[in-house]
Amino acid sequence: MTTSKNILFIHFYFTSQNCFGNTRHLDYFNYLSNKKKITIVTSKNNHLRNINSKLSINNKNLEIIEINNISYNNKLFRLISILQFCLILSTKYLFLFKKNKYIFSTTPDLIVSFFSTYLAKTFKIINILEVRDVWPETLITHKNISKINPIYLIFLYLEIYIYKNSRVI
Repeated sequence: MTTSKNILFIHFYFTSQNCFGNTRHLDYFNYLSNKKKITIVTSKNNHLRNINSKLSINNKNLEIIEINNISYNNKLFRLISILQFCLILSTKYLFLFKKNKYIFSTTPDLIVSFFSTYLAKTFKIINILEVRDVWPETLITHKNISKINPIYLIFLYLEIYIYKNSRVI
């Protein structure tokens, strides 16, 4: 397959049929893989997957790369795990950005989407963003966080950056 048709999908919480969670991304990319080669980069350790589960895909045009991030059991280590995932993605797997024409990322994970958008902009790759949840507004409505809270302001900055630098939303 030609490089111009390749899609890089970056999703910290990607799951397949044998994992807990939504598999609509897998269904969507199974459909797209009829015409494009898809590389999915995901975390090996996240709370939606059983620690011993292996992502299984029976499609020659879908490749899964699992980044071996640290396991977590609280919010602080979850954040550290996400940041570690982004660091490994932007160093060890940087070559993926050079061989794909499209990057597909998804919210509500604004940190990973921010890194994906930043790297897409750096390598002049078309960034496609799927919005599944409106962050950081969810923090206000569900977590009772103020609009002047530094966490809210950081997520607001990330959200604005992602929206401004995505070609397709």
